[in-house]
Amino acid sequence: MNNQQQLSELFKRYLENNCTAEEVAILLHYFGEQANSDRLGALIQEELNSPQNENVGTTSELLESTWKKIHKSLPSYQLSETIPLQWYMRKWVRVAAVVIVLLSLGGIFLQNIPEKSAGGQLVTNSSDHYKTILPGSEKAILILSDGSQLVLDDSANGVLATQGASQIIKNNDGEISYANSINAAGKTIFNTMQTPRGGQYRLVLPDGTKVWLNAASSIRYPVVFDQKLRRVEVMGEVYFEVAHDNNHPFIVHAGKTSIQVLGTSFNINSYTDEPAQITTLVEGSVRIEKNSQFSLLRPGQQARISQNNSIAVQDAPDLEEVTAWKNGLFLFNGKDVRTIMRQISRWYDVEVAYQGEFNKETFSGLVSKASSIDKVLKILEAGGVHFKLDGKKLIVMQ
Repeated sequence: MNNQQQLSELFKRYLENNCTAEEVAILLHYFGEQANSDRLGALIQEELNSPQNENVGTTSELLESTWKKIHKSLPSYQLSETIPLQWYMRKWVRVAAVVIVLLSLGGIFLQNIPEKSAGGQLVTNSSDHYKTILPGSEKAILILSDGSQLVLDDSANGVLATQGASQIIKNNDGEISYANSINAAGKTIFNTMQTPRGGQYRLVLPDGTKVWLNAASSIRYPVVFDQKLRRVEVMGEVYFEVAHDNNHPFIVHAGKTSIQVLGTSFNINSYTDEPAQITTLVEGSVRIEKNSQFSLLRPGQQARISQNNSIAVQDAPDLEEVTAWKNGLFLFNGKDVRTIMRQISRWYDVEVAYQGEFNKETFSGLVSKASSIDKVLKILEAGGVHFKLDGKKLIVMQ
């Protein structure tokens, strides 16, 4: 891209969310080259000095405004794994406008440190060992009622199996759905979809409910729902867009917790290695029940069930952070090292061990889940956390 005027116009269209996916790819490629960093800085300065920003207020307010504009546009773009993503790290200084724009051009982690701290040196780990650790992908196993298993990532598109009058279909985009599912007398048939560590998958239930499974998760469901209730059982992390049906409530069982809905979108995180089970409501309404306790959620709220089994309802800090995983992103807002490493462990299928205490360091940032693990680790290393890979064991050190 040699025409500087064309580049400037393309950059402005990007900030206005008017770029095509192909144009975004061009920007990613161009600014992924170190030699073009000065030009990017000039474009950012032009944006900060433009007349439309004169009345925005402080620099901090301008950054917040720009961030919201860019963050809103991110999920609409499918960033190819082959695009060279440039990584950046900085101290959390409000006047560093560069970061807000670069956040749209690849993966960034921002360490939350006091503003007066001195700048840090990016630590790189050039070990080839990390190349053996691949990011997760769309893969799952479908266990039929007779115990037979279908490896979905290896299966061809089309009809995979027939159960009674129901057909299991793998669509062109890899999604599993059901056809000709009708109520009939007889024994209820259950199927189970499981994702391994390093896998995620999508499913459309017989009633039209859409389901996303994160890594190391599962859902057990009937091939045909009964006449009164729609019941499913889940483990791990699952996102639902429930088909509306006033006459047939939809109930999700996660351990001893039950969640009842009519038609809504919500996320449930019930990994056993997390400190709490969290149900987050995106839209609609849900009723949470645990050990005779009941709570109703409004959109934007989440229910946390801790180890003492109490239900605490609060506003969700960030809905986009909760649902980022199903859009192919890691998104962290002030998360501690152990929380981040639990997600990395499940997605890259590595065992994590710790040397030292990690109680103060927190990170915020965004990165594509298609990125190689070494890129994620380099950014965390820049914040003072270091790693050593021993086979498939990742040792976290101060």
